[in-house]
Amino acid sequence: MDFSEPPAPGLLRRRISHSLKLPQSLHWICSQLARTLAKRFREREDSPPPNFALVALGIVCGIVGATLLAFYENAQFAAAYQFGAALLNECFVLLPVLGAGFNFIAFTVAIRVVFGHSGNLQRLQKPLWFFIATTMLLFFAMISRFAADFAPRMGIEHLLGAAICWLLAALVWIPSVIPKVATPDTQE
Repeated sequence: MDFSEPPAPGLLRRRISHSLKLPQSLHWICSQLARTLAKRFREREDSPPPNFALVALGIVCGIVGATLLAFYENAQFAAAYQFGAALLNECFVLLPVLGAGFNFIAFTVAIRVVFGHSGNLQRLQKPLWFFIATTMLLFFAMISRFAADFAPRMGIEHLLGAAICWLLAALVWIPSVIPKVATPDTQE
């Protein structure tokens, strides 16, 4: 094989297909996705928010992962099967969560860590009013942020509403959690 000149596009696709030993349908899915994304990129009028890209990547990872698992079902120790399992089990779930719910995760984990290290872990056994209020405000902020992309005439108002909801959520959360940081755990 002569590698001095770049291969023809079809030849390159066949080389990649042969070296990865992926099913032809997966190549078709990936090529259609790449074609659609390239067309969208060329014809876009504005950039979508970054969290939309994470959600879309999560869906793509789920499709590709499920396809790999289906085609390599009898070869569970094959690299393609393991890669498909990782895409399906980790990326399919993680990317949309990061795209849509990162704030919620950060506030939730912070409550668990602070309460756990301050001797207040027992408070997590019952519903916390401030956590419910924070969750609702973060949910409204998320909905308002997404609505800004679908209602361009009211985009600024939606973004402002999302920012106000997020700030209110932080103002509810901070006085209920941050003072516990200075409280030592009596069990340690």
